[in-house]
Amino acid sequence: MQIIGVGVGRTGTYSLKMAIDQLGFGPCHHMEAVLQNLGRYVIMTAGDNRTMLISSGFDVRKDPESTTLDTPHLVSLATGKNPGEVMVKVNGTDARSFVYECTADPITDASIWTQEVSTRKNHVLAGLKPSGKIWGINPTKFP
Repeated sequence: MQIIGVGVGRTGTYSLKMAIDQLGFGPCHHMEAVLQNLGRYVIMTAGDNRTMLISSGFDVRKDPESTTLDTPHLVSLATGKNPGEVMVKVNGTDARSFVYECTADPITDASIWTQEVSTRKNHVLAGLKPSGKIWGINPTKFP
């Protein structure tokens, strides 16, 4: 089967590409990959020559800055108000956002980790299996 989907950006073309790949009708090509490959080629060709990079027509971003991620140490858990909920509280940090992760027991290579991003120090993990053992990773803070 061959499918040609032509669409304007931000109209679901990438979602359609992902669906076609997941259904096994791929590989499906998307303009994003073409632009990424072209960008890699320009970087490889220019090397450290910033003048050549700027003259390529691509936007040149500033050099990356290092970011330090920290793991809060004062994390407490409590039973939520409803079955299948756990309240996570993070104290002792000035972080502005957090990533909360959990998975069901037992942990295996096939475990599926759920990630939730929040700007709050108090977060409810919901939809968990009641009476089941849940594994979590300390919330990661982003400065």
